[in-house]
Amino acid sequence: MNILALDVGKTTGWAHFYEHKLVAHGVVLCDRKKPLFTLEKFRALFTVIDPSHIFVEDVGFSRFTLAHASYWQLRTLIEVAADEKGRAPVGAVGVTALKKWATGSGKAKKHDMCAEVRRRYGVELFAWKDDEKRGKRGDEDQADAILVGAWAACKLEKNL
Repeated sequence: MNILALDVGKTTGWAHFYEHKLVAHGVVLCDRKKPLFTLEKFRALFTVIDPSHIFVEDVGFSRFTLAHASYWQLRTLIEVAADEKGRAPVGAVGVTALKKWATGSGKAKKHDMCAEVRRRYGVELFAWKDDEKRGKRGDEDQADAILVGAWAACKLEKNL
């Protein structure tokens, strides 16, 4: 099982799991005004990792129109890149479901998600605010992607 998990946004966090182990994580900086450039970044990531499964955190709806439009633009680019690799459809987990699975509370905050990643994987990622230390750009996104990947690995194992 070779999973690529994504937390979609302007700073898209990604995590690579192989056989239930976290292998690598990072961010893809996306530009809403340059969708083809962003598509090439996703293509490159998919080529390097060559995932058997791709999962994203699904935000569903945002009350912020631009954020909602940007999310779906990026989701579409991810679906295109995945389809080109023969990996469509992309799986998804809702934000509340992921928070509940990871922390026990569907209302967990960013610092709770980062703390869970530190506890499970020893990865030093911190939230931008309300955490032990101030996080860097992309820390929260990587933490969410790591937990999406962990969730996906558990889900796929149960369905095998």
